[in-house]
Amino acid sequence: MTIDGETLHIRRAVSDSLPLSINYQTIHQSTATKQIANHLSAIAQKYELHPGTIRFSIPARFSLIKRLQVDEAIPPEEHQNLAAYTMEKIWGESPDNYHVYLPDFLIKEEQFQELLMVAIRKNVLQFFEEIAAQAQMEVEMITPDCFTVEEFFRTIHPDFSGQALLLGWQRRGYDVIVSSAQNFLEYQFKPYNSQLESIEQIDEEDLLSKFDVLIEELQQPSVLDKPRYQFNAIYLFGFHFKPEWLEPLRAQTSIPIHLFNLENTDVYRLAAESQEISSDRLYQMIQPISNIF
Repeated sequence: MTIDGETLHIRRAVSDSLPLSINYQTIHQSTATKQIANHLSAIAQKYELHPGTIRFSIPARFSLIKRLQVDEAIPPEEHQNLAAYTMEKIWGESPDNYHVYLPDFLIKEEQFQELLMVAIRKNVLQFFEEIAAQAQMEVEMITPDCFTVEEFFRTIHPDFSGQALLLGWQRRGYDVIVSSAQNFLEYQFKPYNSQLESIEQIDEEDLLSKFDVLIEELQQPSVLDKPRYQFNAIYLFGFHFKPEWLEPLRAQTSIPIHLFNLENTDVYRLAAESQEISSDRLYQMIQPISNIF
């Protein structure tokens, strides 16, 4: 994918599936990195991808992303230590097991300021770094994909005001991303049910019937006495979402619901070599395409 002025040129946004799923089990398999590296090398050669322009986005569910409220009196040089201490308490284990960093994020409220903390287990980072090394790829960036999706949204909707819920329909649950006109606000992974069943195993009526409950819980968790968020719009994306679900979901809430496409933006146009890729079905490919931004 390349950007030429206001046009997004896409040769192919989705290639063959990986030889195995990336999860907490395969991350610990000694042969997994080699299998995936060989597969990526073959794709790069087939599509003549330049090795210096490749980015890896980690499924955001492999990370822990939290907002941290700190007193303004705490000096900035102590923020990193405070973040590591907080993550240690959340995960209940040594901070040596994970990498903690603070993205460029700051919200000020009266005497306090909010920082964004991101923690990724070191073995997860090492897994992706080893794939890149074995595939002989110079990876420019490794980041949780919730950040690339949110940045893509703000890029193609620069005039959006208020708060938006970006809801990704993954195989076993939702990627919940909250964005404002200025800032990334939150990420969490919410399984479709407590059994962590895949979306193919869940009755379609049951899946859709709980949508309004999900929205209510996100806006006003039971532990709060006032709404945490007031969504101005909801944008749906993900390979597993079916377009025929859109109207039943719209009937459950007064919040406008859209597919995460390029139909309602004047910022970019889509130019695709394949007829399988169109602006009205871009929602299926949001995560891989968002890596370019």
